[in-house]
Amino acid sequence: MRPILTFSTLMAICSNAAYATDMRPANFNVAERKHQLTSHIRWPEEVRTEVSLILNCFAIINPSGRMKDANCFAKNPFEQAFTASLVRAAKKGRLNPALINGEPQEVYLQFRVEFTSEAVKKAPIPKPAEGEEELSKKEKKKLDKKLEAEAVARANRRVSVYLNPGYEENVAAYGYDHVAGQRVIGKKESWNDVCPKRAKYAVWVRAYLSEEGEVGNPTIDHADGVMPTANCQTAIKETVLASKFTPAMADGVAVPSSFIEMFGN
Repeated sequence: MRPILTFSTLMAICSNAAYATDMRPANFNVAERKHQLTSHIRWPEEVRTEVSLILNCFAIINPSGRMKDANCFAKNPFEQAFTASLVRAAKKGRLNPALINGEPQEVYLQFRVEFTSEAVKKAPIPKPAEGEEELSKKEKKKLDKKLEAEAVARANRRVSVYLNPGYEENVAAYGYDHVAGQRVIGKKESWNDVCPKRAKYAVWVRAYLSEEGEVGNPTIDHADGVMPTANCQTAIKETVLASKFTPAMADGVAVPSSFIEMFGN
């Protein structure tokens, strides 16, 4: 199992020279368990098989650390079941919000959630030995519940969260658990007014993001639906260029990276 972002790494982030202006990415390492996202993720009841699944997810993180519009890219009913669990958990989970110049920011967060488990194999309720009385319905129910809990514990279910969308170029350079750059959402972004409202579309934007959080050279690749107009594409690029960012982080150090984000409806 690959490690999630550790407290020591976060301390390094906060003390790094690049963070002299009190810049910090949003992160899941909140102190109170009741606010931790993973403590609210419930395993889908119908899934009892061996699991090795990674979901690419996203959410808007507001300045208070609350998650809004959380979702994941789910390709089939199996992935949709885990996505539904994540979406429910996001309503209760909290993050440490992103900071720029010490001020909390609303950011678009892209992250991955990894689910792993062995198959759940519950032992049957044993038959009474010769001369012993049959268990009552209440006793059977209590024993069945105990056997189920033991089976789930043996399955070693785990949920890990990584603060990046798994873009191969960045993973190859900085590791599986690096922290991707995060874009601050503006109060009024022009692409919302210019781009299609009814016709479905989705495009990937890729841009260079420096270790200081400066962005440049945005490009657009079609992902799904209609290809938006040139005016829409220009508005998306202008939005990215006008945005503030927290830079990518690797081992507590700000690093240059390729920033990616999907725009669409």
